[in-house]
Amino acid sequence: MTIVNSAANKAPLINQPRTNMIVDAGLARLATPTPSAAAARPPANPAIDASAIQLARRVFYQMNAAAFAAKGITANQLWQQIKLETSAALDAGLRWTHEVSGLGVFSIEPTGYVSRNDDKGVTYDPGIGIQYAQNVGQSLAYGAQLLGRWKPIDTLDIFASMSYDRNVFVSNPPVLAGASAATVAGANVTGTQLPNVPEWTAALGGTWRYGDFAFTPVANFTGSRWRDTTRTQYLSGYATVDLNFTYQFKLPAAKLEASLTISNLFNAQYIGFMNNSYFQQSTLTNAFYYPGAPRAVVGKIAMKF
Repeated sequence: MTIVNSAANKAPLINQPRTNMIVDAGLARLATPTPSAAAARPPANPAIDASAIQLARRVFYQMNAAAFAAKGITANQLWQQIKLETSAALDAGLRWTHEVSGLGVFSIEPTGYVSRNDDKGVTYDPGIGIQYAQNVGQSLAYGAQLLGRWKPIDTLDIFASMSYDRNVFVSNPPVLAGASAATVAGANVTGTQLPNVPEWTAALGGTWRYGDFAFTPVANFTGSRWRDTTRTQYLSGYATVDLNFTYQFKLPAAKLEASLTISNLFNAQYIGFMNNSYFQQSTLTNAFYYPGAPRAVVGKIAMKF
């Protein structure tokens, strides 16, 4: 569902010498099959033979049959735990633009959102000594972003943005009776931020144009985050600065555009990406750290006909 007023069909607001406002909202409900769940799920039959279960699940259960049997978990019960991952999201935004004589055009865009995720795939040990995937993850995400722009003159455009993102577990994944104190403590995650999700991000930049030249510096900030669910591995925030130079030249039958981009100008060192899980315990070894891209200079020449 989207609600937009009639001003959305007019020219870009930043160029209009008056006050304008656009309101936008959306609602979504999604259901996503767990990987391999839709491939060959057996019927809900208590007498189902293990050979009907997908090969990977069957082999996994057979390799750990003693541990599962000790807790009274059958192969059919393990397979029937697979569910669709579902999510519901609502977002709303507003764009307000106003021109002040002698000061230029101002634009403010606040946006807020909330989403609920259910039956997310979680890999953990519920108390049998084996970590395996289960659709028991429940989380709630909410946040807001504020984007501001100021165009004091036609050749200068300044912008800034700040985002707050809270993405927390709303319940603990279940553990079996008799689970160790360490297992219970590791599953105690209600109210904690998901791994690799910073709460704060921000950006500041602008574009200055002089004839056919354009210069755009942008500073980006990413706040601190945790690598694991139990909050034993902390990752500091980082900031990077990018520069972009562009030159456009009109030819008789085409337009030539040359650009030079310098990313990570000060060669900041940081962890840019982690290949981790939605529920990442510090005992798991399937998380990998990737360093952020170092300083790079990229040139490009394009011709548009």
